Amino acid sequence: MASSAEKLTFPVFPITDLVNFLKQSILTGTEAKSLAKNDLYPNPKAEVVQRIYMRVLMEVFNYSMEQFFMVPMSLDTQYPQLLEGFAAISNIAKLMWRESTSSLLMGYNTKDVEVRE
Repeated sequence: MASSAEKLTFPVFPITDLVNFLKQSILTGTEAKSLAKNDLYPNPKAEVVQRIYMRVLMEVFNYSMEQFFMVPMSLDTQYPQLLEGFAAISNIAKLMWRESTSSLLMGYNTKDVEVRE
């Protein structure tokens, strides 16, 4: 019988090495210092996954942090404050979808960045 780590489809990388890589290469400052193995495995925290996606996309697309939280000006809504939490997640999902199709990144799903209660 295979262990739970052997059933993983992506990434096939020891979790401690993955955490070290994220701390050294992707995350910065307090994000890197506060990242722990339990944040990613066995039940990844949605906020941590979103932060990792956001940092990678900042490097790939040369985005600033503020651009993730921008709502299109053409969007006319009566209650714009309702979009505050949604804007970042929708921008992350849009950019990840664009990147996954252009780089043949397999295994990406929009559900990866959704907040689960």
